[in-house]
Amino acid sequence: MASGSAATAAGTRSCPGCGNVSLAGRANCQWCGLVFGDRIAAEDWRLTTRVPRRARVAVICAYLIVAAALLGAHPVAKASTASLIGAAAGIALAMLLVHIAATISGRAAREAMARRQQFADRHHAGELDCPDGFALYLRPFSLDGRAVQARWQGPLAMVVYVGFIGMVLTHPLVGIVLYLMSALGSGARRELEEDLANALATHVPLFALGNEPSVGAMKLGTPDSEWLARFRELAGRARAIIMVPGASEGSLLEIGEMQRFGWLNKTLVICPAALIAPDDPASKSGNPFPSPATRANAKAHWEKTSAAISARYSLNLPDYSPGCVFAIDSTGGFERIARVRGLSTHDGAAAALAALTARRQREVRHGTNAPRDSDEDIG
Repeated sequence: MASGSAATAAGTRSCPGCGNVSLAGRANCQWCGLVFGDRIAAEDWRLTTRVPRRARVAVICAYLIVAAALLGAHPVAKASTASLIGAAAGIALAMLLVHIAATISGRAAREAMARRQQFADRHHAGELDCPDGFALYLRPFSLDGRAVQARWQGPLAMVVYVGFIGMVLTHPLVGIVLYLMSALGSGARRELEEDLANALATHVPLFALGNEPSVGAMKLGTPDSEWLARFRELAGRARAIIMVPGASEGSLLEIGEMQRFGWLNKTLVICPAALIAPDDPASKSGNPFPSPATRANAKAHWEKTSAAISARYSLNLPDYSPGCVFAIDSTGGFERIARVRGLSTHDGAAAALAALTARRQREVRHGTNAPRDSDEDIG
């Protein structure tokens, strides 16, 4: 009999969560989404929340249908009533495709998150291991869900801008509709933590302390009374530490412990490019481009954090450099090694992990740092 579920008729199983019957071959309940315990595998940390290919295809088809429908009803061409009806039908069909794409993407992401989180729970219980090590994500809890970056970046952003301008100039309605559909179909803004977890998914698991499962790093629930000991254990064993620093007492204590034990040289510090204000009613508007207000929030956060760290420790954060990633040497010096846009890709994550390993080996070879990975001798 499968763990956590009872076999019913041939080819089906009963969900222990909601009691409904699902196909036996499914990894999770088709009704409540619960992942069956016996389907949690040692490789589930590799699952990502990226948009599935079939959802992307549906959105591309929707774009093409809208463009064709609206261009056929161009006001300069003195469109007939039939062409206008056809345009309306095309827009309706396109919006249906976008809705289908969003449903497919959301369902796939929820299943991936559930299986990843259950992997983390079993790892936390000692039932599953990470033979290639893991990365630890540190941040103030107050930043959860607020550190974002643009959906379109680099050359793609330029193509999108130029394409929208061209559409608006040739047919304003086409530009407006495509813009709104793009924001809906692509998921608008992306969370920094989610991008990091997806990029690292082919290299190492990304864990974080926290009691609330969410997109991005797999959360390891820890009582407040055990938080410091758990942090020391994870930070000491981690292959890499990725940090968005903060001025909270918890974040400052983490930095102090990392400096004390010699873990700074395996740490990447991220300077956020955009932070949504927690009480900003526009934070859920879905605008795929960070606004000046979110950039100002990020700069204010960085400057406040820099002042708090320098006042307590012999560390001085670099000047605000939105979207930059810094490595730290044993003397507390910062070196910019990448941008978040690069770190959030498969190759960029691999390069960053390799750079951290090389830096640690070089410092150990030169005798400039002797990291301690336990809390012995702590008074």
